[in-house]
Amino acid sequence: SYVGSEDTFNAYRREVERLIQWSWLIAKKPLKTLSRNDIRDYLAFANQPPLAWIATQNHARFQIVQGEKIHHPEWRPFVTRISKIQRRMGNSPDKNNYQLGNKSVQALFAGLSTFFSFLQQEEYIETNPVAWFDKKIAIFNVNKRKK
Repeated sequence: SYVGSEDTFNAYRREVERLIQWSWLIAKKPLKTLSRNDIRDYLAFANQPPLAWIATQNHARFQIVQGEKIHHPEWRPFVTRISKIQRRMGNSPDKNNYQLGNKSVQALFAGLSTFFSFLQQEEYIETNPVAWFDKKIAIFNVNKRKK
């Protein structure tokens, strides 16, 4: 039911997909049971996901093969990036250096807060576990781990 910009929709979808994958594959919990502590654990996970979940370049989620849409084997939920200047200097992205930046944390909270608000409005959940977070503290805690 989202009618905003396509870029915002794609960013929100990315954040929701990552959370759902974490919820089912890592936490082994349905969305309906996620608590504030689970969201805190997810934030730590998203800041340092397993290397197998990180790509060094963007790949489309799906590819068309013989007219059929199939999963792209190189797609990963997270992508590590380097600046154009670093690339020009001959550097390559390194999965071991992946960490969320401030804007990524803000996008994560915006997407998940909107998603959980929708689930509340649809009466699927009673409370929004993301709403309990002070975003500035969450960003500070993520950045603190970088040092």
